[in-house]
Amino acid sequence: MPPVKTDRYMKSPDKILSGLPDACGVYLLSDKDGNIIYIGKSNSIKKRVSAHLRTKISEKIASADFILTKGELSALILEARLIKKHHPRYNISMRDDKQFPFIKLSMQEDFPEIKIVRKKENDGAAYFGPFRSAGARTLAKTAARIFGLRSCSSAVFRRRSQPCLNYYIRKCQAPCADGISKRKYREKALQAKKFFESGPEQFIAQLRAQMVKASARNDFEKAAALRDKIFMIERSIDRPVGAGREKKVLERAKALEELRLALGLSRKPLRIEAFDISNTGASETVGAMAVFVRGFPFKKHYRKFRISHRLLPDDTAAIYETVYRRYAGSLAKQLPLPDLILIDGGAAQRASAEKALRDSGTQADLISLAKKHEELYLSAKTAPISLNEDSKALLLLRALRDEVHRFAVSFHRSRRRKHLIS
Repeated sequence: MPPVKTDRYMKSPDKILSGLPDACGVYLLSDKDGNIIYIGKSNSIKKRVSAHLRTKISEKIASADFILTKGELSALILEARLIKKHHPRYNISMRDDKQFPFIKLSMQEDFPEIKIVRKKENDGAAYFGPFRSAGARTLAKTAARIFGLRSCSSAVFRRRSQPCLNYYIRKCQAPCADGISKRKYREKALQAKKFFESGPEQFIAQLRAQMVKASARNDFEKAAALRDKIFMIERSIDRPVGAGREKKVLERAKALEELRLALGLSRKPLRIEAFDISNTGASETVGAMAVFVRGFPFKKHYRKFRISHRLLPDDTAAIYETVYRRYAGSLAKQLPLPDLILIDGGAAQRASAEKALRDSGTQADLISLAKKHEELYLSAKTAPISLNEDSKALLLLRALRDEVHRFAVSFHRSRRRKHLIS
C-alpha cells in the first residue's frame, strides 16, 4: 500500500496534523525537498507526529505521509522494511547493529532456529530488522508460535532426544525427537521467512488464496488448517505490542500508591528491599535480600548472606545480622537506600530488624508481613493492620515476600548440597 501523502510545503504543525489519522500504522516525515528524514510506527499516528512537532526535528518537517496497518505487529515489520529501503537521516541509530537487534532465521540448517541477534553475519541465514528490542522479542515469539519453529540453541538441539515443554504446549513441532520431517519443517521455515518479508497482512492474503483453492478442490482438511493459521496470525496482529507490559506497569503504580496511603508514607515506595532467612535447624543458615523497583524485580541488586551467628538456629538473630550487614557494611555504599524495607515475619522479626537499623545508623521505613494471617506490623507499639484480600498493595507485598523466600531457599539448598558433598 503506497503512503498517503500530505502537501509537502505545509509547514504549519496544525496543517500537517490535520491530514493524519488517529489510527495504527507507519508514518514518514519528509523535509521541504521531499527527502524522508524519519520513519516511525505508532498506535496513533496523529499523536506521535504531534510529539515530533514539539522537538528539535520539527524545524525539518515539511510533510507527514502515512500507511495504515491492521495492528502494531504489521507496523513493526513495515517500519523496519521502510527504514532499510529509505535510510532516513534521523533513523541512523536503527541501522546500528550494536544497538538494535535483528531476527535471525538459520535457513542454512536442516531445522532452522529463530532467535534474536545483535549482528548480521555472512552465514547463509535470513536476517530481518533491525527492530527495537521489545518489538524483536514480540515478533520472534509470535513467529515461533505460529509456525512451530524451535527457539532452542543449535547446541542444545543437537544434544536433545526428547521433546521439551514447548512441544507439549504446542509451541514447537519437536524436530529434535523426529516429531516432524525435515521437508515439512523446512516448509514452515520458508513460510516464516515470507511472513517477515511481506508482513502479516500480505501473508494472510496469500494464505486466504491458498485456502480458497484447497476448498475448491475439496481438500477441506488443508483448507481448515489454513483457516486456523489465518486466525492465529490475525489474533496475534490485533494484540498491541507491549500491551501486557503496559498494563502491569499501570497496575504496579496503583499498588504502590495504595501502599503509600495504607502505610502513611510521604512518597511512593519505588524501591523496596525485602529480607528473609532460610535454614534447617542450625545447618547452613542463610539470609537473602530481594529488591523491587517500581513494583518489579530488580535482580541486579539481589544479595545473599551466609550467617555466622553463634546462637543459631535463631531467626531473629539471623535477621539482625542480615539487615545490619546490608546497611552498615560495604553494601551501604554500593546500593541506594530503599524507600521501604519488608521483613518476612511477625513482630519479633520486625523488632530485630529495627534494632539492626538503629545500630547501623540508618533511618528507613520498615514493616514486616506475617505469613499466618497476612498481617502488617508497622511498629512494636501499635497493633498489626490487615489489608483487604483483593488489595493491590497486599498482592504486591506478597509477591515480594514470596520472591525473597524463593531466593533464600534456593541459596540455602545450594549451601546444603555443597556441605554434603564436602
